[in-house]
Amino acid sequence: MDEAVTIDGSVGEGGGQMLRTALMLSVATGTPFEAHRIRAGRPVPGLRPQHLSILEAFRDATGATVSGASIGSSRVGFRPGAECRKEFNIDVGTAGSVTMILGTLAPALSAAGWASKITVTGGTDTKWAPTFDYFARVVRPLYGSFGVMFDATLHRRGYYPTGLGKVSCEVKPAASVSAPTLPPVRPLVAGIASVCSCLPPTVAERQAASARRSLAEAGIESGEVSARVEDAVSPGTAALVFAEGSFLGGDAVGERRVSAEEVGARAAAAFVACYRSGAALDLHAGDMALPIAALAEGRTSFSVPKLTGHMQSNIEVMKKFVKCGVEVKEAEGRVDVTVDSRGRR
Repeated sequence: MDEAVTIDGSVGEGGGQMLRTALMLSVATGTPFEAHRIRAGRPVPGLRPQHLSILEAFRDATGATVSGASIGSSRVGFRPGAECRKEFNIDVGTAGSVTMILGTLAPALSAAGWASKITVTGGTDTKWAPTFDYFARVVRPLYGSFGVMFDATLHRRGYYPTGLGKVSCEVKPAASVSAPTLPPVRPLVAGIASVCSCLPPTVAERQAASARRSLAEAGIESGEVSARVEDAVSPGTAALVFAEGSFLGGDAVGERRVSAEEVGARAAAAFVACYRSGAALDLHAGDMALPIAALAEGRTSFSVPKLTGHMQSNIEVMKKFVKCGVEVKEAEGRVDVTVDSRGRR
């Protein structure tokens, strides 16, 4: 087993992103790590429940040896196991994000050459995490462009604060991780996916209509539009604006005292901002592309509207696990990123 790499969790953005990226690259490369000063600059430092759930998911999936797995811990040690469980369940608890776990764990297992079926219970559509539709329509195809493959099936929606959504994910071993060039797709037609649960159908319809109006005002044509009522234990809504054939998406979730029209407009605004920048990836897709690009031998090129703190944290962690150079260039209205990876250290 390789010597453990050391990660300072307070560097850069200093949030949970560093831990998630370290776990992903650790499993994919078989390299153990030790992280200290985790979230040191945050109002409540150390591991929070959402970070602990991801750490435990990686531990249980790979039979890893873990230290520091407790709420508030500022130090974590992780040594991945040599095998992956073929089938297992994860209960995140309440409305902890299902997509945050699957968006980290599934590509890690695939890139490591493992197959597994994972069922996760928790929140499918929550704030500060990808909605399920964004995960299915943007995240999964993005990883697929690198040769990292998994399917995701939604069985039940889960919203804050109750959660209890359910998603199953079948991970397929990647034959190799390729290094694609991800150019922007122009012109494009935007789709809209609007959903509500335990609410009248008109709520989803109003979200979709609002998103469509916002796109029209921005001069963007709408194509596929769906407004659905789906099963859940508690009320909630979500909206996604996306573009087929690209990795651009903007999503939003319903909140108390926020109108359906505002939810749809927020999803459209996030999409329009990225589209107008001329970037190939939206901000969240850019976060996710960096770690997998580090695993792909060769040059991966893409553009994002701007370089976020999450992306900067990812770059710091990537260089600990693999031999890679990252070039970032300011362009008009966007940032061009090139990852030149030469494999694991």
